Amino acid sequence: MFIQITLLIVLIILGIYWCITWNFDFVRIQDVKSKDLNRLKSIQIIETLKLVLLITTPILTMILFLNTINVQKLNSENLGKDSMSKDFYNLLGLFKQEQEKSKASLQTLGRSVKSKLDTVVYQLQVIDINKSYPDERLLENEYYSKQCPNYLRITNETDIKQCEKNIKKYKIAIGHTFDDIRDEYKNSYSEVGTYFRILHRLIKVINDRFENGIINEDERMLYIGILRAQLSLDELLVVLVNSLEIKKGIGLGVELMGSSFFGDSVDIDDGQHFDCPDIYRDNLKKYFVRSIDSEKKRKIFRENFIVYRGNEEINNFQSLLDKIDSKKTNVR
Repeated sequence: MFIQITLLIVLIILGIYWCITWNFDFVRIQDVKSKDLNRLKSIQIIETLKLVLLITTPILTMILFLNTINVQKLNSENLGKDSMSKDFYNLLGLFKQEQEKSKASLQTLGRSVKSKLDTVVYQLQVIDINKSYPDERLLENEYYSKQCPNYLRITNETDIKQCEKNIKKYKIAIGHTFDDIRDEYKNSYSEVGTYFRILHRLIKVINDRFENGIINEDERMLYIGILRAQLSLDELLVVLVNSLEIKKGIGLGVELMGSSFFGDSVDIDDGQHFDCPDIYRDNLKKYFVRSIDSEKKRKIFRENFIVYRGNEEINNFQSLLDKIDSKKTNVR
């Protein structure tokens, strides 16, 4: 670009020189009476060059100045990108080392968590059945109510009471199941804690460089994709549950917001990268898939997490979400 501009300036200078030489008489008045045509021509050229130089020097100076700024900016951007690449791959090397050390523990934890989440899904299904059962029974027993008017009312009341007991029982059971999951993470942190900390740092480095304009969206997604490719199906599930259900994982969950680390909405529904549990599907698509306001949401969550992380009520990602929502409600 600079070469093209310089060539353009040279052409402009030659044009100005030609115009002045052949169209302006005032450069000839220096030696009007002289018969020495050669001397007259030399004076004419010198004066013309002086005028051209006077006009073009500020222009060339400005072009050189702007070019210097652009070169410095480009060098700065390249240094930033080089620094990002170096930091990312150094951390990725450490992550892979820790990943290898924790491989067995992560696999065991992943399979255990999956089994417990399958139990939770079953328990939620039973709750849904108990919620709808009295109404369904009401329709089924409508015929018998004509034979015995009190039969339908008594049966329905009995069904409702029994279903309410069942719902309460299974809700308590779900709470115990999640307590068991948290206990498993707590017991495993001596072996997998460093794994989560390095992963957290990797995601944060990517986010920081993107938010500061050092890398663009395509480069950011490239780094996210490279990092995701290092994780097995068991690990992706373990990271997801750690981010959503474990107190120590809330910070990682906040950094994963809007990253599409687990894929986009179609990936999540199709199980492209891993089999997402149904109980997390909606929140995963709402908060963890890249959207137009992802950076804004992550900033809000990050600021609130710093404020509330010492609060005993904040023990998982959902509790932080509830706190932020209640804060918005109180402001209104």
